[in-house]
Amino acid sequence: MRVRQSIFNTLSGRILGLMAIFVLVAEVLIFVPSVARFRVEHLQSRLELAQLGALALLAAPDAIVGPDLERELLATAGVYNVVLRREDVRELVLSSDTIPSVAAVYDLRTASNLALMRDAMAVFFGPADRTITVIGQTEQGARSPIEITMAEEPLREAPLVTNDRVYQMVPGRGLVAIDKMEGQIYRQPLWTAPGITRVLTADDRFVYAVQGRDRIVALGRDDGQPKFSVAGKFDFFTAGQDGTIYAATNAGAIVSFKRGPYLGETATAAR
Repeated sequence: MRVRQSIFNTLSGRILGLMAIFVLVAEVLIFVPSVARFRVEHLQSRLELAQLGALALLAAPDAIVGPDLERELLATAGVYNVVLRREDVRELVLSSDTIPSVAAVYDLRTASNLALMRDAMAVFFGPADRTITVIGQTEQGARSPIEITMAEEPLREAPLVTNDRVYQMVPGRGLVAIDKMEGQIYRQPLWTAPGITRVLTADDRFVYAVQGRDRIVALGRDDGQPKFSVAGKFDFFTAGQDGTIYAATNAGAIVSFKRGPYLGETATAAR
């Protein structure tokens, strides 16, 4: 009687298993710092927008603005409130009428790289409706510490990850691309594409994204510059696994886009 031997009980099977584990560990070591970097970029952009709102308020006569303008400033920054810290004094500058209970407080000034990576991964495993307080510092004004309270849910939007790049939407900046192979958390983006509202998919030459609400644009993978675009009153976008982009309009038209052999040969339409 012949006994079937498990592949993992053989030398080749064990080597294959070890290789798979090493590849998985290497991917985690590359990916996690990238996610942490984008979380820092996102939070820092919120702090900067909140700082601009606070400066606009302080520049107003008697430092008083109407409730409509205050709501607009808070909505632009995407926060519930803004607190300026001056020496040992906390000054509430902008605030919503109601603020949900704060689940966690993060201080970007003192957080270690390990803590930043841990906090970035916790975003995807915690409740989706958490409210957090973030303390940091910007290059604007007197560079005093600033504190904001915000919803954590926008941080859960997954970045677009390729073999060597990570693409992420950052509020107030647009689409940001970074080198996935760099292990540092604090690194400079490869490029930033302002005006982009959503990233769809990418291939070896282009990054396909939505610009505003009515244009699909192909950005150069190396420089982030628009190479060609397709305009239309689109209301829905999605990308297939083969890289084909599908868009639909309220009129019932469905349009698909895929890079052809010639630059700009992209569109077919159906109803």
